[in-house]
Amino acid sequence: MSISFFTLKSGLGLLIILVLMGCMEKSVIEPSESLKTNQPTKTTKPGAAIKLISNSLISVTANEQINTEIALEIAEPNGELIIDFSPSQGLRLVNTITPQAIPFYSSAPIKIPVTLIAATNGRYYLNMHISLKVADVISARNLALIVQVGSSVDKSVQLKKTAGENIIVLPAQETISSQ
Repeated sequence: MSISFFTLKSGLGLLIILVLMGCMEKSVIEPSESLKTNQPTKTTKPGAAIKLISNSLISVTANEQINTEIALEIAEPNGELIIDFSPSQGLRLVNTITPQAIPFYSSAPIKIPVTLIAATNGRYYLNMHISLKVADVISARNLALIVQVGSSVDKSVQLKKTAGENIIVLPAQETISSQ
């Protein structure tokens, strides 16, 4: 009986070892050095390599028609841009075609003239959906231009504490980046 118990115990131990080895992670085979050097390393955000280089904030007064240029920098040497403008509610595009198809043949900045008008004070956005077509490959990026009509809004808000509330009011400031 001791031999069969020993055989059963050994077989069970061997089975447990095999199961644990099967559960272990497989080793990852590193690609050879020749494969690593042939693959380009992408260090930019996903999407089209387009950057807004003009001022991202335009300040105007109410009912003032503003003619401005949006300057874009593109990392590609040639191709075609397709820009679809979408102004936020209260902001209007005047004499500006949307969508626009703009071919380019160099990496020089592209300037797109736009005319904007807003009837009331406030902060508006000119949203731009930009598609970049280079050799039958299309990539896209969304950008926005801030249009401040009238004086900027006072960012400090005074909260009044009612009796019995445990609220601690701290100054806070939010910044908006164009990148």
